[in-house]
Amino acid sequence: MVKRKGWVEYCKNSYLDQYEDHDYISCQKNGKPHSMASMNIALTKICKRNGLPPISVHSLRHIYSTILMEKGVPLVQISAALGHESIHTTFEYYCDVMNGDKEIIEFMNQSFVPDC
Repeated sequence: MVKRKGWVEYCKNSYLDQYEDHDYISCQKNGKPHSMASMNIALTKICKRNGLPPISVHSLRHIYSTILMEKGVPLVQISAALGHESIHTTFEYYCDVMNGDKEIIEFMNQSFVPDC
């Protein structure tokens, strides 16, 4: 992390006024956020390196929300965490999980929860 912060500081000094400082730890040289494609490529490499099934950033979002539902977090809080404009949007996407769809929850647990 220290190495990354040093690189960000170097880029800030190199780009000066053209650097978009959003206080990101991982960003492009000009401070802008990485594209979704580059994030997915990096995540795929991490998964492959660690013997995990490939997954996208968007899939991580679904895993996150499913785990929150499993833990009993209120839908209104999950909706806010996901940045949905309406709780109805969250409900539409995740009503199957909320209805206790055991197959989805079991798949998530087997595929993405490491053994302790």
